[in-house]
Amino acid sequence: MGQGIGSQLFRHAMDVGRQSGAVRMEWEAEPNALGFYEKMGGQYVRDGDLSLWGRVNPVMGLDLS
Repeated sequence: MGQGIGSQLFRHAMDVGRQSGAVRMEWEAEPNALGFYEKMGGQYVRDGDLSLWGRVNPVMGLDLS
């Protein structure tokens, strides 16, 4: 943490999505990582499905346009 690796990986995923023609990304987020995803531009979209561990993870989204 704090070395920029997660940010690099996230930006890479955004680039791959754009190159593939995607205009939006959505993902289920680990609740403890919400601050990171918000810093990367993600926004809360909705609650996800109940996980095998009995919790509901938020779904985050980001426009790639």
